[in-house]
Amino acid sequence: MKRLIAGAGVAVLLAGCTNAPEPNSLDWDPHQNFNTAAHRVNVTVDRVAFGPVARAYGNTMPPLVRRGITNLRDNWKLPGHAMQYALQGKGVEVAKSTTRFLVNTSFGLGGILDVAKDMDLPYEDTGFNETFYTWGVPEGGYLEVPLGGPGTERDWTSWGLDLVADPVNLVLPTAALNGLLVVGSLDIVNERYEMDSVIEALMHQSANSYDATRIAYLQNMRAGLSGGTSVDTLEDVYANE
Repeated sequence: MKRLIAGAGVAVLLAGCTNAPEPNSLDWDPHQNFNTAAHRVNVTVDRVAFGPVARAYGNTMPPLVRRGITNLRDNWKLPGHAMQYALQGKGVEVAKSTTRFLVNTSFGLGGILDVAKDMDLPYEDTGFNETFYTWGVPEGGYLEVPLGGPGTERDWTSWGLDLVADPVNLVLPTAALNGLLVVGSLDIVNERYEMDSVIEALMHQSANSYDATRIAYLQNMRAGLSGGTSVDTLEDVYANE
C-alpha cells in the first residue's frame, strides 16, 4: 500500500512538472499578477494621453523634421553601440558604428542627416540586452512596467546599464545632454505614432490585450536578437510621405 501511495504521489508530481510551462516558453509568465496590473495602467495611459499626443505630434510635425530627430537620436547612440559590439566580439560592427558616427557627425549636421546610409552603412540598434544574449544570459521572466511598457528581466536590467554606461554621458556638456534628452523624448513619441495601428490592435482591440501584447513583444524581441525580422524592419513608415 505504501508503495502504491508513493507511486501515485510520484505520478502526480511528474504530471505537474509536465504541465508546468517551461522557462522562456510563451506560456511562462512568472510575474503575471504584477504584469496584468501594470498593463491596465499602461492601457489607460495610452488611451487617454500617450496615444492622442503621439497622433497629434505625427500629424502636425513634417516627416522630414521627424526623420531628422530620429537620425540625431540614433547617431548619438552609436558610441555606445560600438562599445557593445566590442563586448560582443564583433570587430566589423565596431568599425561600422564608429565610421557611421564620424561620417554623420562631421557631414550630417551632427547626425540630423543620415549621410552614412548612402555609403552602405545603415543604422543598426544594439545594447546590453544583445550583449547579454550573446553571452548566454537568460532573458528571465516577462516584466511589464507601469508607464514603461513591456520587457523582460534581462531587458530592464540592460536598459539601466545602457544609460549608466553610455560613453556619450561622459564627454558631452550638460546642456548638450539635456538637448539629447529632449530629442530622445520626441523620438519616443514618434515611435508611438509610427506604430499606432499595431499598438491600437494589440492594446485596445484585442480580446485579451495583455496576452496579445506580451506574446507579440517576446516574439519580436527574440526574432530581432536571433537575426530574424523585427517589427522595426517590416515597413519604412516614411516611404509614402
